[in-house]
Amino acid sequence: MKKLVSILLALAMILAMSTTVFATENGPYTLTITGATGHVYDIYQIYTGDISQEGDKTVLSNVKYGQNHYPVDGNVGDPVPADELDSLTNEETAVDILDSAVKGTPYKNDVAPVNSDSFVEIKNIPAGYYMIVDVTDADALPDGQTKSPIMLQMLDDVTIASKHATISSEKKVDDKNDSTTDEDGVNWQDSADYDIGDDVPFQLSVTLPSTFNTYDDYTITFHDQQAAGFGAPSITSVYILKADGTTKITIPVAATNVSGYTLTNSCTNREKCEFGGCSFNITVGDINDLYGQNTFVKGDKVIVEYTSELLAGATVGSVGNENGMYVCHPDGHTPQDFVTVFTYELKVNKVDGTTKQALAGAGFTLSKWDAASNNWVKVGDEITGNALTTFTWSGIDGGKYKLEETTTPAGYNTIAPMEFTVDSDHKEEWIKGGNSAFLDLIAKDAAGSIVFADANAEGIEDGKLEGTMENYKGTVLPETGAEGTFFLITASTLLVMVAAVFMITRKKMSIYED
Repeated sequence: MKKLVSILLALAMILAMSTTVFATENGPYTLTITGATGHVYDIYQIYTGDISQEGDKTVLSNVKYGQNHYPVDGNVGDPVPADELDSLTNEETAVDILDSAVKGTPYKNDVAPVNSDSFVEIKNIPAGYYMIVDVTDADALPDGQTKSPIMLQMLDDVTIASKHATISSEKKVDDKNDSTTDEDGVNWQDSADYDIGDDVPFQLSVTLPSTFNTYDDYTITFHDQQAAGFGAPSITSVYILKADGTTKITIPVAATNVSGYTLTNSCTNREKCEFGGCSFNITVGDINDLYGQNTFVKGDKVIVEYTSELLAGATVGSVGNENGMYVCHPDGHTPQDFVTVFTYELKVNKVDGTTKQALAGAGFTLSKWDAASNNWVKVGDEITGNALTTFTWSGIDGGKYKLEETTTPAGYNTIAPMEFTVDSDHKEEWIKGGNSAFLDLIAKDAAGSIVFADANAEGIEDGKLEGTMENYKGTVLPETGAEGTFFLITASTLLVMVAAVFMITRKKMSIYED
């Protein structure tokens, strides 16, 4: 039940009684509500009376019960006891009297803007005090808006602004590159890229409405809509982030007599708050109690952080894997917000370096540099096959890689290991329905030369790298069989004989010289 805190000061001031009053006209008056587009209102008459002048102030004297507020043993038009009016200066008493005691058919009901007007105009209202209640159906309530009752006096024509507050929510994803430590910090944004098998960090947040304190029990539910390529969520933390951006109030898992959050790995249909499905939901109950000794401040947020594994079934390429969310709150729901996660593909075509024809019999192993372990980590096992000429690795992201020919086609030289860096670019801020969040993908070696490019047959970038690796045949050695062997032996024998003659001749010459 919403607290009508906003009425207290007005009542305390307006219902002041005076011994010296001067009667003035009692209406009727016209009430105008601006900013009412998309809203429907009921108006309840709480008190009526006579307009009087107290010095330079206009007040309501001879206060009587209105059509929608009177005691069980009383009637409309009975005088309101002075002690009841005095009690309205106390917040809790005022709430009990006015919030729970309103009864009967509204004085004016289903009041809404006409045609394209953004305002409501209600005429012929007698002097008195009225409660205006926003009764807009949750399905029809503009996304991100809340409802709030208004208490006002009618001592003249009055124009007021509709007091619906706004509540906003968003989903973000953290982008990391495990080949470097440059992205070790958290950078929440609208797109990211990851390897298959990585745990992807997500953040859900909702900014509480400025009218939060007018609710006795404020419960919200995060509805998360994951793409099919993600595993079940693992909650990292749930907390209230104060408007100062640093103070956190930890929210525990809900338990008996303990307010907190509850994770449900399915989609619970909540009446009048459903966009048509979700993967899981997280309900944070009775947020008011979670504040403890802290005080709500406009701008406070409730935040959920979790990770989900990017599975082998994820969509590969520039299409991405969209993830959405929205928040159900006491008055309706927030608009949907989306992020997207990319994972890419590398395709290597093996050819003969001379003929440029497809070459079978090779095997390749791809490794990725892991900055955390300061080592190369294999991206799966070697890909090989007697008839295989194309080698594909699906589910990679940006980072530093090494491609090794671990099986060489017979008669060919082994290609030296090649190191290269996959550079990807995608929008940090993105709104679904506009352009794709994907921007660019390229692979370059240490010298900056492009070794794998992203373009399909139509020349359109699709988040899939492709390139060619060439093998050349080994050097032709002299033949060593049949006649070749005879000639080699003969030549060797002649060389030995010549050497022997040379040594004997030289020895004889040295004797004669002596």
